[in-house]
Amino acid sequence: MGKLQTRSHKFSVVSRVRCSSREQSMVVRLYRAIWTQPLFVKTPIGVITFIDIVVIVIVFVCAAWIWGKLLVPQFIAIDAAKPKKGIPKWALKWDKTSDMLGRALPFTIAVLFIPVARGSPILRLIDVPFEQAVKYHRWIGYLTVLLVFVHGATYGVYAGAIHKIELLIEWPYSGCNNLAGTISCVAAIIMGFTSIPYVRSRHFNTFFTMHHLYLIFFAFYVFHVDWNHVGQSMGPVILFFIDRFLRMVQSRRQVTGVSARILPSGLVELKIPRQPGFKYNTLSFLYLNIPGISRLQWHPFSTSSSPLDDDNEVSVHIKPLGDWTTVLHNNIAAKSVNDAKLSTTGCPFALKLQAEGPYGHETNYFLRYRNLILVAGGAGVTPYLAMIHDLLKRHQLQQEGLPTNVQLIWCVRRRSELATLQTIIPSHIYPGYGYQQSTGFALNIQAYVTGEAATGGQDEVPMIEMSRTKIIRNLGTIDSPQKGVISNHKGISTINSYQNLWMIALILASMTGFVLVSALFYNYVTAPKLQPKGQKYNMAMETLLHFVSLFVGIVICGGSVIFFWISTESSSRTASESSAGYGPESKIADLEGNEESTLLDSCIVTEGSRPQFQELFNEFAEKHEGEEVGVLVCGPESLQESVAAACRSRNFASLMKTPFHYHSVSFDL
Repeated sequence: MGKLQTRSHKFSVVSRVRCSSREQSMVVRLYRAIWTQPLFVKTPIGVITFIDIVVIVIVFVCAAWIWGKLLVPQFIAIDAAKPKKGIPKWALKWDKTSDMLGRALPFTIAVLFIPVARGSPILRLIDVPFEQAVKYHRWIGYLTVLLVFVHGATYGVYAGAIHKIELLIEWPYSGCNNLAGTISCVAAIIMGFTSIPYVRSRHFNTFFTMHHLYLIFFAFYVFHVDWNHVGQSMGPVILFFIDRFLRMVQSRRQVTGVSARILPSGLVELKIPRQPGFKYNTLSFLYLNIPGISRLQWHPFSTSSSPLDDDNEVSVHIKPLGDWTTVLHNNIAAKSVNDAKLSTTGCPFALKLQAEGPYGHETNYFLRYRNLILVAGGAGVTPYLAMIHDLLKRHQLQQEGLPTNVQLIWCVRRRSELATLQTIIPSHIYPGYGYQQSTGFALNIQAYVTGEAATGGQDEVPMIEMSRTKIIRNLGTIDSPQKGVISNHKGISTINSYQNLWMIALILASMTGFVLVSALFYNYVTAPKLQPKGQKYNMAMETLLHFVSLFVGIVICGGSVIFFWISTESSSRTASESSAGYGPESKIADLEGNEESTLLDSCIVTEGSRPQFQELFNEFAEKHEGEEVGVLVCGPESLQESVAAACRSRNFASLMKTPFHYHSVSFDL
């Protein structure tokens, strides 16, 4: 009897645990659905998820509430007061409308700067990657430009109504500096116009150049309204400038020891050394600059290597599409063809490549899904190469809770592009791959050739390679006779936002310096007790002193922390220099004379048609009924819309029975 009671007790405990687990699972699913459920697909601002709606509503409601709270009492006071001579009440209302709009702007400006800081601690805390935050920055930017324009236009109407249009360009000793406001308004309108999708996509260099007017816009806006009106919203702005200063320091390092090759698919593969302690995630991306091509252009590229690799390298794959990438491709091809001249001409990028980053998700969020569908268009397969490489490595290490069913759907225009799949030999990474019964990992690859079909095989181009050893010898940086051992190479700096303790020290030092210097200026220069009786300190000069305080706090105090940070990194590099080496030239397939199976060998190719995502998703859901599915898409906007529409349709039809969680991996400035 006692044994029976014990078994019954155990059964009830297990039942409660299972019920609790199911309830917890439903809560987790609902939480994830908030972030990943597409609601609107074909909109002027792209795919909109539930969390996007929440962000938009919160920002708009807060901005409207601040404006309304300030404006309504002003209108009541105007209606209750006697009319002023020569100034009608409607003109006074236009004036107050403009004034209160200006007072509501600090909120939108503060929110505007949060998503644009690439290494923002706020974004990292809530795990919103920079590529997704850019979307919010764009939307809030449009709202800010609209408010600035309405603010200036309504004040212009007021100035015209009282026949004092010269008010728009006045700069008094104290009070509102309207000339500064006019300059700030013009800068905002120029930035807003050059940021619309039509101009940004067709004239990116114009957009990029004009966007630097944000310095003019912000500086003259503060001169216009006085620092005291925006000081309470300066937190995000200061974090942005700290991030910008840190990026400037990191990007000044010249990375050497870079190897490059042009793959048969036409992609350019760069292998970039990284310093000991450099951390990144599987879906991270880097900003790269090659001064030999352009000193001003920085381009983002997804990493295609796994952070679990121990070769001290980061790989990126680049498709020659625009002017910058085409020049890079042609330079590599020219230097490789003219190999005999390499000793005299050198490599155009090996000595002068500069990098910023890494940026991206704080965690490898795709690991939370047991089932994954990866959808790529063209070069959008690059981040998935890193994911597949990483998953194979994790399964080889026998980690728990990993995705076990992965389906890659890849759309390409030409069959030759499929040669990119030859860069990964699964058995080199995971010797047991291919036997799902023993490994528990299934990878299915479906490719759709939507353009020209192959005639008589794959139309591949010969691989062109510039090895690291050859480049380094020409730069005179190999001091050891051992093959592949580098003694003086410089990898990507660890001076980045992923170093949490250093970032905390940098922010605290910058904030403390700013507050202390501002307090010194106030106590000894701008305090009312120090001014002549009945006078105030010049508002423009007071604002200028605050900018000086900001500069001292970030550059001097924060720069001191970065100086010690760099010293620590240099010591770490020196300590590991004796053991710094590169084993095989590449752990990825060399593509020539290879007889082992690559990912291409297991790829199912369909020519002349596009994938029917609804059908493919239904088939996948039938195989994995009741389980969550992570859907990642990387490619053009039309592909993202098609995948988002299929996810939405599937989720609404099945009432989230087998939820498809939509994630965009695409990056669009």
